[in-house]
Amino acid sequence: MPPILRAAEPSDLEPLISMWREFMDFHASHDPEFAIKAESETIRRQFLTSKLAEPDTLVLIATLEKKAVGYAIGDIRSRPPVFALTRFGHIADLYVVPNQQRSGLGSRMLQECLSWFKARGLGRVEVRTLSSNPISNSFWAKHGFIPFAQESVLQIGG
Repeated sequence: MPPILRAAEPSDLEPLISMWREFMDFHASHDPEFAIKAESETIRRQFLTSKLAEPDTLVLIATLEKKAVGYAIGDIRSRPPVFALTRFGHIADLYVVPNQQRSGLGSRMLQECLSWFKARGLGRVEVRTLSSNPISNSFWAKHGFIPFAQESVLQIGG
């Protein structure tokens, strides 16, 4: 039986936060800049509570036998009005627990997000990935995402 994919609800906050913590730990293993503070779960709970109530945000959760196995967050973003394209879809998070990776669940969540964006008249979707994460970059490329900008960092102390 494949995982059930549905819109998240306030009662899903704890499993969403738990998976987010796993997601951040994974990113921190690629780059220490992703290390999170002790109070981060409280901050994330407040963030997710507000996101669940926003009409321009989609929060998905995937469950298998009532256990959370993945989540995705997509939202509608805006550019300054000087640009021809002012609104676009943005995928903030897409995470699948390790024992469900490569099962097609990530692709299912992505397709659900893309359908949600299309239903709102959006023709462009952006995602930000770490260049040091070949698994993620391969996933996005497999689904037709192409690099379009480069973000650079310089550590200057402090």
